[in-house]
Amino acid sequence: MMNRFPEVIRRAKKIGVACHTFPDGDALGSVHAMVLGLRSLGKEAYILSKDAVLDSLDFLPLTAETNAADAIIQPYTDLIIVLDCGNFDRVSFDQKTLGQEPIMILDHHKSNDKFGEYNHVDTKAAATGEIVFDLLALLRVPLTQEMAVALYTAITTDTGSFRFENTTPRTMAIAGNLLALGVPHQEIARRVFDEKPLNRVRLMGRAIETLESHFNGRVNLMIVREKDFLELALPDQDTGDLVNLGLSPKEAEVSMILKETEGKIRVSIRTKRKVDAGRFAEVFQGGGHVRAAGCTLMTPSLLEAKERLLQEMEAYLY
Repeated sequence: MMNRFPEVIRRAKKIGVACHTFPDGDALGSVHAMVLGLRSLGKEAYILSKDAVLDSLDFLPLTAETNAADAIIQPYTDLIIVLDCGNFDRVSFDQKTLGQEPIMILDHHKSNDKFGEYNHVDTKAAATGEIVFDLLALLRVPLTQEMAVALYTAITTDTGSFRFENTTPRTMAIAGNLLALGVPHQEIARRVFDEKPLNRVRLMGRAIETLESHFNGRVNLMIVREKDFLELALPDQDTGDLVNLGLSPKEAEVSMILKETEGKIRVSIRTKRKVDAGRFAEVFQGGGHVRAAGCTLMTPSLLEAKERLLQEMEAYLY
């Protein structure tokens, strides 16, 4: 398990830390906490990222070091740690720059391919942030407030502010330890879940206007187009907050949002009780969790994507 990871990390001098592309709070929070922890051990640790930080997460401690220009593995790197990423195709670094550097995986997605030389996948963990918390403890890293903020953000994001069913007593115990270090939990909740730029709110309105209800209201589907982001001058094309809107109706069991992007259709999926979002996404070579997942359909046609998704969803509902 993870008991041999500290020895591997102690042998390494220069370590790159990555996550999945289009990173959410769990991915970024875990990366920032890990980099800070490694630096406290005297390691030359750096962030690998293809993407800029979402506006809702730009309070994280290493935001200034996280941007689309940091995707290249640096010379003389001894180890790559990949957090919260289920397969190699989704890593946040330029795969062409990977040489002989070993990869260490920490993740909680059951669909993880275990593509590293060292793999720890704990599907019982509510967030990868919990796993990083445990690894830093094994490394005997004293947690600072900055690390605590990053880890708390990771955990609160993937538990929906502790509302999702993946929240466990251990989740709450870890959160309690982090709060004791002075984490401003109210401010984090406000930034992550509540505050949005005005044009982001307008985008929510556009998405709701496209809402279609299927299977007697059990499945809601929304669409956002590339032109919506362009017209509203929104560089951040994350749709994680939009898709949750489709679960608001009492009878809704599933919400999906389809997003045009570079000739493909990206799909975000959220569910309440019956449908396993992760298993459904796997049908389309995606993945995720029981209640939150995503996939990409390799077609530019929204109509085709919608028909394929609804046809497959019918089998999950009946």
